[in-house]
Amino acid sequence: MPKLTFALNHWTAEQRGKYWYYGDTYRDEPSKYRGPYSSMTSVTLMIAREMTKEIVRRRERISPHPAE
Repeated sequence: MPKLTFALNHWTAEQRGKYWYYGDTYRDEPSKYRGPYSSMTSVTLMIAREMTKEIVRRRERISPHPAE
């Protein structure tokens, strides 16, 4: 399989009081944050899930067959 490289979106995480929120820095609504999350670990896991979805979408546009 050929090497695939994906430059992913940039995410912003911010702490408000004791809770964490995140949003996509460069989308149409950069001020729209998701949350609250109780810890930095929780918010980074959610960002990782979003990044995984983006990789899958991009890979499927290149080749509709999943990589093995």
